[in-house]
Amino acid sequence: MKQLKKIIRVIIATIIILVVAMNVYNFINIKILNKDLSTIFGYQTLEVVSGSMEPTIHVGELIVIDTNEKNYKEKDIVTFYDINGAFVTHRIESINQNQIITKGDNNDSKDDPINRDKIVGKYIFKIPYLGEILSCIGQPLMLIFILIIGILYSYLISLEEQREKKKTKRQKIKEQKQLQKALRRKQKIKEKLEKKQDKKDYAEFKKMKEEQRKQKEQEEFQEFKKLKEEQRRQEVKKRLEENAPKQKVVGMTNTNKKRKQQKSYNQKKYKNKKRKYQNYNNYKNKKNRNNYKKINNQKR
Repeated sequence: MKQLKKIIRVIIATIIILVVAMNVYNFINIKILNKDLSTIFGYQTLEVVSGSMEPTIHVGELIVIDTNEKNYKEKDIVTFYDINGAFVTHRIESINQNQIITKGDNNDSKDDPINRDKIVGKYIFKIPYLGEILSCIGQPLMLIFILIIGILYSYLISLEEQREKKKTKRQKIKEQKQLQKALRRKQKIKEKLEKKQDKKDYAEFKKMKEEQRKQKEQEEFQEFKKLKEEQRRQEVKKRLEENAPKQKVVGMTNTNKKRKQQKSYNQKKYKNKKRKYQNYNNYKNKKNRNNYKKINNQKR
């Protein structure tokens, strides 16, 4: 209930503030500054009075127009001044340089051509039923009625709030005592739980430390093992070197001599082979010649 009352109070207050602010703003722009429209950041709201644009825009709807827009195209909906100086919202049928012809969606005939300067703004969107509501609220009698209702409602609520405050004081004292008791109980339960948790944590901490110690010992043992293996390898190498038989070192002079001897032997062998081959060829040639002579002699 309290929340509902607060919401209703806020709604009434906002409506009153908005209506008063809009009326003051319109009064200053139209009456004092002599403007045709009271725009907000280049946007203006207008109430639809006729049904010339039905079914696109209905009577009683609130339309929003952009007065800063200057680029108009065919099929755009625009608001302009008619001959009598009233605002008309119709759709553009054709554009011929500065001459624009418009027509209402629900009208049979086209409007008289107007100059581009007569257009006030371009239609953006509409809000159903809001135009009628704002026109009703904007009347002086309606404003006075809303103000009276708001004042009475706020006065009644203030009386109820004073009564409720007196009642709530006693309740608050009782609640505070109950809260203190509950807090004490919670504190005791918390302390017990913390002690139990501390014990568990200490046990886990011990386990973790023990595991870390074992891991370190294992790593140190592996390093010690590697060192021992290296020492053993070195000892084995030393023993092998000590027990190995001593080999005679051949000097460079003996090797050179052997190489020279081998070369000379190979050369002699090659020469002997060459001689034998030449002798064999010579013998063959001689034999062939003798045979040839014998054959010739027999033919004669």
